[in-house]
Amino acid sequence: MEFVIRSGRCDCLAHPFVDRFARKYYDGDLNGVANLLTAAWSDNELGEIIELAKQYEVAFELNPSTILGDPIFSKRLWNFGKEIGAQFNMGTDAHNIAGIDTWKLLDNYKQILY
Repeated sequence: MEFVIRSGRCDCLAHPFVDRFARKYYDGDLNGVANLLTAAWSDNELGEIIELAKQYEVAFELNPSTILGDPIFSKRLWNFGKEIGAQFNMGTDAHNIAGIDTWKLLDNYKQILY
């Protein structure tokens, strides 16, 4: 992630920190081990990567699957980001036209992030 931020080739990291993409490469049983990767980020590590992203003007995407799938980490990322002054894109992560309308989830986002 640090390499991508420093590269100058992106302005937003799409669904960063989402562990479900790593699950297909893990042979062990991850059932019941929710959000294994995000839980491994220390506050210092998270703060450093957010500071770096701010320095390079790279935003973090927060989308429905991230916020609803990992609410504890999403709130942590949001709070650190607000404190540091990071940029966020509230992405829809839409894979079809119906997925663009995320207003119905707004109350859920508020409960999780605030």
